Amino acid sequence: MVLPMKQFAAFTLVVFALVGGVLHGKSRHDAARPRPATVPPAETDGGPSTAGEPAAPRSAPNAQRTDPAQVARLLEQGEARLRAGDFDGARALLERARDLAADARLVDLTAGAARQASRAVVLHALTQHIQPDAFSDGKDLVELELADGRDLVARGRTAEGGRGAFQGQLQDGTEISLEPAEIASSRALSGEAWRERCRRRVDRGAQAAGTADSADARAIGRWQIACYALQCGLADRAAPLLGEALGDASDFLIETFCFGDIAGLKRHWEVARGVEAPREVASRPGDSTAPDPTPASTAAAVATGPVEVGPPATTDAGDAEPARPVSDPRPASGALGDPDYTRFQARFGEANRHYLRSFGETPQARDELATAFGLFREAQEILDRLSTRHPDDPDVERAYERLQVLLYDCQKRKAL
Repeated sequence: MVLPMKQFAAFTLVVFALVGGVLHGKSRHDAARPRPATVPPAETDGGPSTAGEPAAPRSAPNAQRTDPAQVARLLEQGEARLRAGDFDGARALLERARDLAADARLVDLTAGAARQASRAVVLHALTQHIQPDAFSDGKDLVELELADGRDLVARGRTAEGGRGAFQGQLQDGTEISLEPAEIASSRALSGEAWRERCRRRVDRGAQAAGTADSADARAIGRWQIACYALQCGLADRAAPLLGEALGDASDFLIETFCFGDIAGLKRHWEVARGVEAPREVASRPGDSTAPDPTPASTAAAVATGPVEVGPPATTDAGDAEPARPVSDPRPASGALGDPDYTRFQARFGEANRHYLRSFGETPQARDELATAFGLFREAQEILDRLSTRHPDDPDVERAYERLQVLLYDCQKRKAL
């Protein structure tokens, strides 16, 4: 059948053509990944994450023992880590600041720390799959122009004092050996030169993503660029881009690319925006009487990144929940009450786990991409049946929007 989302597919083509073209650049090997910037040492008790539920700070009868200066230091350090891209580290510091501020009955500091802690939870959920790239430290990088006209960047050295073969490694870990006759020219590439190259791509990509005429398309484009910035080691560029992406379409991003407690993550974002107050809990995280807030096991994918964005290397996406029926206050009527809707969710979740492992230029990544594409197509067939039985159902339409984004990205990368 003809998908009812032709207009969505059209703007998806536009934004990914823009963003993908910016990130592909001159070389298929010009990608890098993140190292958070240096921030002050943490002052935290290392408590567990409360990603599943935004907890309200509990007032305690020891306000006289809380030093407001310590709260201010923790809040400053947490915000510094947030800006530096260390979102989980920021979460721990900000939650500690929130609770100490509540103990001291510092109302404004408590509210501010709670909002920032929830922001850190959501940003971590959307980016925790990002892994450091082989070139992120900027050491021993060489820019090579090959005799056949290709350009590439590799890590390695030329043997025999510059007269022998070049032995090195590409960004994806592939070992290469090039004879002198295969190399037209070469020059050392400093870490700062590499990062500056990545900065220009991030800036151009962010500008291109902002030109999309749909909130969903802008959100995905900005998220893609933010993840690329993290992989390049430009973590300070990530938080603003992620904030803009969530401002465009927070539900769309969280529902499509996060696993676990989706409703909890949405509430965290409402707290971060100041729309919803943190929920009351019996005690603090870690106390024996506290509820068990299972963190969202978010093996979130780079939404639609080109091959150069790189693989989520050590992501243990197989442990993510197989399906994610988001808690919904509406009655199970229409498509939501159809057994095929549950089948779609399960198939979509299975496909998404393979999609998470499909980034990079390794044979394993290409196999994962092919598997994900096939499973997404199966999910589309289920949606086609649902659409026949439930024409114009908003839940089916929304599912088509999510699926079209991923199908298009798979098709685009399979063709490369």
